[in-house]
Amino acid sequence: MDASHDLNTSFKKLVFNPSIEEMEEVFLIGDRITTDFSKFIELLINTELWKSLDYSNNALKDLCRGLSIQIQNHNQSLDWEPNYHSRSHFKDVCIALSLLIQSQSAIINSSVGHPTQTISTEEAWILLFCAIGHDFGHNGAINASPHELEKKSIWQIKQWLNTTNLSPTEINELMNYVEPIILATDPKDFQSLLTKKIHQNQTDLMALLLVEADLMASVLPVRGAMLSSNLAMEWQQNYPDMANHVTSIEGRLGFLERVQFTSPHSQVLNISTIQQTHIRQLKLNHVNSD
Repeated sequence: MDASHDLNTSFKKLVFNPSIEEMEEVFLIGDRITTDFSKFIELLINTELWKSLDYSNNALKDLCRGLSIQIQNHNQSLDWEPNYHSRSHFKDVCIALSLLIQSQSAIINSSVGHPTQTISTEEAWILLFCAIGHDFGHNGAINASPHELEKKSIWQIKQWLNTTNLSPTEINELMNYVEPIILATDPKDFQSLLTKKIHQNQTDLMALLLVEADLMASVLPVRGAMLSSNLAMEWQQNYPDMANHVTSIEGRLGFLERVQFTSPHSQVLNISTIQQTHIRQLKLNHVNSD
């Protein structure tokens, strides 16, 4: 049984109203199949989902491959890879994005959400490209100014695109999508993104889907706790107070109660229900431990 088959099988279990256990399992498979990010992306784009989204002269598919190779080589060369903002996180986001995009068929065939809250096949590939590169070059720090690290990732992506055979016009057209979508992943932009009428602006919808993909694994009970520990390790040297807080019950509840999943895509996946169930359980455990 090959690794793409493992991903295919997991994705099919998560088409509509998945269980927490099924959600946890798909991210574990991402960890298990390979530590090489570029090999993972190759396996991902060979799943039935992404094959079904392919189209004639799809330049974005090769750009996704090429960017993942660039990031794999960059991160492999580091003396220290951030504990949380690592290739494992990049895989989580690509898996979560795939699940959100897969759910679109249920949106089209149901009354969930606004009828225009769907993305095209080309936009799906642009989102995968953004998911691959959204934290390119992240050094484990916290933004000292708005969008500091997001701008760094955007710069790294554009520098790499300049080495491809794309024309300057083609690069600019792609970056007109990529820049606002990746900028939206700054946590301080989250509340403003939620207030936008996403059915009126396609880029806002795409940004919301990437942000939800960025957060999805972190709201799961088991994987979320592991990711909190990873983030604490990443912050321990430079932000010890924040590192201690992120793994505390108060820190975990604060995060879970702050983030929201509002897209019709995440509604199909029942992410908010999973999130609320986890919050109730944490509060119950906290009360019982006092």
